[in-house]
Amino acid sequence: MDKELLYRELDQYIRDNYIPIKKAKPFGAAMANLMGARAAKASAEPMISFEPMRDEECMVCESSIDDYLEKELKKETVGDRLNAIMARDNLTTAIIYQRCFIDRKLISKITKGDGYHPSKDTMLALCIGLHLGLEDADSFMELAGFSFNPSRLYDLIIKYFISKEVYDIDVINEMLYKYGQECIGVEP
Repeated sequence: MDKELLYRELDQYIRDNYIPIKKAKPFGAAMANLMGARAAKASAEPMISFEPMRDEECMVCESSIDDYLEKELKKETVGDRLNAIMARDNLTTAIIYQRCFIDRKLISKITKGDGYHPSKDTMLALCIGLHLGLEDADSFMELAGFSFNPSRLYDLIIKYFISKEVYDIDVINEMLYKYGQECIGVEP
């Protein structure tokens, strides 16, 4: 693998996909006046009164909430998916650790499914360690409530390597370092 070519391609990928975050402008006097006028108008309007719910309406709400909670509790977790991928690909925690430097205890915490919620950076590292394709990585990240952020350089670099199916942690960390980002598996 030609690292110089990889670096140039990554640089172009970042130029094509990076979306810088625009800084918010401070509120000016005009905005403060507008907000004050809205607050005055809102306080002048009569309060809306609500009638208490009837018992049959409450029971409908309670059953809807119960149904919703039952569905939510049955959803696949990050631990479920991680266990399934490890079984499918015959991976051990030691193999994953070697691939992405995530502590074995942390991998164990996730696979036990005791409600542990991994960080976004842990999820990104797992995508590398599990050698997930881009579609699978997106789906895996979504389970934990995350997605690749085009305004975060770290995410963009990881996404690039996943899309190219380059899972060599040393190469990825070298490129992260070149762009001033924290390396995978290195404590800040």
